Amino acid sequence: MINVENTSSFLEYENEEDSLFNNLNNSEQLEDEKETKKKLSSVFDRIFNRVERILVILQHEYLSEVEAASYLRLSDPEGEGKNTIRNYALRAKILAFAKIGRNGLIFTKTDLDNFLRSKRVISHRDV
Repeated sequence: MINVENTSSFLEYENEEDSLFNNLNNSEQLEDEKETKKKLSSVFDRIFNRVERILVILQHEYLSEVEAASYLRLSDPEGEGKNTIRNYALRAKILAFAKIGRNGLIFTKTDLDNFLRSKRVISHRDV
């Protein structure tokens, strides 16, 4: 014979256990949502920074080292690309620039375009 009191206390315990698991699942979902929001925020920040850089390049005649590296489509414009631009300007002396203050080098779009033309390799179709 089944004791009704034991059955009801067992059901209450089972309900409490279910609610604990539901709370645990909810907290895991909240953590997952927070992590997803962080990742999305990081992606949106990178996209926004890239769009902002492109707009600056399109609207301005004078470009900083990083902007010039982006304009020439060098990889990692804020790191190696910037160093490559500085190397062409300062060491190889094949890229015209202006130095104003301590803020780095300034380049004009026309100088960068002329630099690209000078680096162009003629194909056999152009001959």
